[in-house]
Amino acid sequence: MCYKFMVCVTYRIHEESYMKKFYKFLTELRRNYFKNRILKRYANTRNPEIRELIETIRKENELNIFNYDFYNKYKNKKTEVQYDEDSKMYYVIENGRRLYFKRSMCEKDVIEYYRGISAEQDEKSPHRYVSDSVCLKQGDCVLDLGAAEGNFVFQNVDKIAKAVLVECDKEWVEALKMTFKNYKHIKIINQKVSGHAQNGCTTLDELGDRHGAFDFIKMDLEGMEAAVLGGGRIH
Repeated sequence: MCYKFMVCVTYRIHEESYMKKFYKFLTELRRNYFKNRILKRYANTRNPEIRELIETIRKENELNIFNYDFYNKYKNKKTEVQYDEDSKMYYVIENGRRLYFKRSMCEKDVIEYYRGISAEQDEKSPHRYVSDSVCLKQGDCVLDLGAAEGNFVFQNVDKIAKAVLVECDKEWVEALKMTFKNYKHIKIINQKVSGHAQNGCTTLDELGDRHGAFDFIKMDLEGMEAAVLGGGRIH
């Protein structure tokens, strides 16, 4: 019986290893397919920004989330990851503070993820949440919809007067509570946000009524931003 169990476990390990390799192969295949389509589609573009992107893709010979030169400094950014034995979660220390990650993430996942969110907020990144015309001021009240790991509030925690972070993923909420456990002016809500208060979702109106006015609203809702804005009034 023990022998059969060992054979079964060994088979499962090999099967999972094969599936990971196969998934990686498919991912690379899709990436090359779209890379070639993009290069062909915009081969003769006159748009200077698109031309810059195309040149970077050709030079690097790969398709990344950010196909700009600035992204290179984040690809292999030295990242020291530590493990919290009490919470059983990994974290990264930045500016003397701990930024926690999902319990299900391994050390490699954390490194790749942290490099990604660091690149997102580079001053040259198109995904950056602030700009010269959209800025966060000292003493602002912040609403963060789709908070995930909470990096935006984490980077500005000493600047803001209060922040409400709304996140529907329970694993991220668990990590957020660890990251901000010593900050009384940070509130974390485990809920979906929508344009309508139904099926357990909250709205901009409800959040404003419950927590007061906000000076700065950051949203990263996978394409649902317009619908959420459409369901709110000005507070």
